[in-house]
Amino acid sequence: MNSVHACTGIRLIAIDGGTVYGRTMGWGVFDMNSRITIIPLGYSFIGLTPDGENGKKWKAKYGVVGLDMLGQN
Repeated sequence: MNSVHACTGIRLIAIDGGTVYGRTMGWGVFDMNSRITIIPLGYSFIGLTPDGENGKKWKAKYGVVGLDMLGQN
């Protein structure tokens, strides 16, 4: 028998149409040193290109609460 490590996604839709998404972090059997991460509504992002220069800029349309992993934001 082969083992599989996979993530599980879920979507909950409220009566008023509000939606909440979630996902597990089933990456294996090691500690990912996760921390709670909060990204507020309107947070400004700047992407990086492969050569390290600034890329696309955007603002968060929604607030997010999640977990980071391995010390990466």
